[in-house]
Amino acid sequence: MSHYHPIKRLIFLLLFVVCCCQQAIAQDLSDIIKAAVSNIELANDSIEVEFEPLSEISDTLELSEEDSIESSLSPIQNFYKKRNHQAAWYSEFNLLLKADTLLKIISKSGDEGLNPEFYGYSELKSLYETLNNVYLEMYLADPTALTYLDIELTNAALEYASDLRLGRINPDLLPFQWEISRDEFDAPEFLNQAVKASNLFEAFEELKPQNAHYLRLKGQLNNLAEVAKIDTGTIFIEPQQKIELGDTGEQVVLLKERLNFYYGLESDSLPNRAVKLFHPVSYAADSIQIDSIRERRFEFTVCSDTLYLEEDKIRVITDSSQYSFDTAFVKIDTFLIERDSFIVESSMVYDPAYFDSTTLALVKSFQSDYGLKPDGIVGPNTISKLNAPASSHLEKVILNMERWRWVPRNIEGQYIIVNVAGYYLDVFEKDTIQLTKQVMVGNPRTKTPIFSDRIQYIELNPYWTVPYSISSREILPRIKKDPGYLARNNYKLLVGGKAINPYSVDWTEVSRSKFPYTIRQDPGAGNALGEVKFMFPNRYNVYLHDTQSKDKFVEPIRAFSHGCIRLETPFELASFLFKDDPKWSGDKIYETKKKGKNKRITLKESVPIYLVYLTAYVGNDEKLNLQLDVYDRDSALQELWNKRSAKNVRSKKS
Repeated sequence: MSHYHPIKRLIFLLLFVVCCCQQAIAQDLSDIIKAAVSNIELANDSIEVEFEPLSEISDTLELSEEDSIESSLSPIQNFYKKRNHQAAWYSEFNLLLKADTLLKIISKSGDEGLNPEFYGYSELKSLYETLNNVYLEMYLADPTALTYLDIELTNAALEYASDLRLGRINPDLLPFQWEISRDEFDAPEFLNQAVKASNLFEAFEELKPQNAHYLRLKGQLNNLAEVAKIDTGTIFIEPQQKIELGDTGEQVVLLKERLNFYYGLESDSLPNRAVKLFHPVSYAADSIQIDSIRERRFEFTVCSDTLYLEEDKIRVITDSSQYSFDTAFVKIDTFLIERDSFIVESSMVYDPAYFDSTTLALVKSFQSDYGLKPDGIVGPNTISKLNAPASSHLEKVILNMERWRWVPRNIEGQYIIVNVAGYYLDVFEKDTIQLTKQVMVGNPRTKTPIFSDRIQYIELNPYWTVPYSISSREILPRIKKDPGYLARNNYKLLVGGKAINPYSVDWTEVSRSKFPYTIRQDPGAGNALGEVKFMFPNRYNVYLHDTQSKDKFVEPIRAFSHGCIRLETPFELASFLFKDDPKWSGDKIYETKKKGKNKRITLKESVPIYLVYLTAYVGNDEKLNLQLDVYDRDSALQELWNKRSAKNVRSKKS
């Protein structure tokens, strides 16, 4: 005789029936998935699946032997083959349990400069909510709908994983060079393991770049997006003109308003916070009335070089101050102006149409932040940057986050990143920056190539074998005028590795296309490579080296070389690279250099070096820098990004 209460027995029986139904659904889903994925066609980056009624599925839909070879399968087919075509986001115990986690992950893709709609988030979320019934109604779910959702969720997960790990755009498709090998990534295997281990959040987090520069750019995204929303674009400064200190007019008013958008009193710079545009009104000093009934305060935001304080007065000396209310600001110092406490002596408290010293300081800050020469002169380039909507700056950050996804991950030990567009070099230990140096790179005619290699050795007091292009184009005309030019500049003329007398050559018979000589500069004062070079032998004959042109490091745009990378303080880098080699301390390297003889020193372990092109970065001061696109490469990447994104969003909706 049973000891179970009748109601308990009924509940147990009901749960048993539901469990059996669930197991049947799970088996049905497996059959439907197997049939569906065998007919998947990848088109326009989305999947197209034709579903047949469950009753019409036959054994003839088995994958062919040829398709069973993993290399010939699509990522989705590969994924389901690895799991014997079992559903990934549904089981007999939990309807779409992991789907909720995946949807939450995809919903946050905007934090990585991507877009949830690239992966069909809205449609998937809606279908998920429709099918996510209460526990006892699970057996009522339509198997075909469950299959469709399972496959589409898998497709979204595979695509998002690939985008995070390798980038949305294949750099090989771009019309310019990016010769840095991307990592290999098996998205189906990754997702299969993540689903099995139920660690989706952690697994997707590990796919994201973790180096300091990527994380800093990521930290700017939300603020930039908010700025872009409120930038109405109603302020437009006329291009093709020049505005500078002391000018007056309507264009100065517009300039001040645009600068105020970026650098308002409540905002340090564009990425941090935007403020409402402030439209100042000018007041003659004698028209300012103090309320005789109640105490009133006035605010004077004045240029630091125009305010003179006396015991009982504020005197505006030369240009202008801003009038509104409450407080007078002088740089970071604050002065309260209360009734009868000061007398304002000036014919004009504020002139909105005057280019004053405060405006000059803001112009220089803007130019520095946006990759321009900070000379304070508002010319066509500065105006173009000022007129650009904040959304374009947001796009620039997103593009450069994408470029970081092309760089290999999990690099062991030290590695070096040279940002050609940013004119700096960083030495990393894993993902942490240990050393930063300023550099010069190739000019737009002789661009520094974008590739990766390994630094194998340094050379103290190096020889410089002049590239043929420089010898025949730049040095040859000077030799023709005066063969003594070579000796005065420590050059030797070589044929077959042997030096010859330049005066023995009939230079009238030598031309750019007929130049059978090699020119080499000996070590010493005036050597173009300075006192040290860092070698990573490559087909471009590009390397890092010292330079005689130290004065050019003050320039914000440092594209001056013929393609090699010039270092500002190269011996700091040399000391750092050899810091773990007791034979070659910094002092030892310096002493060897002072002897003036050519010396090669090999690193105990070669150091990976990546020459990349990044037009947006956040410096060690946490300040966003939007660099001039000196090689004009952002537009091509933006075009490809827009095409891929539009196609993705359309295909997900269709």
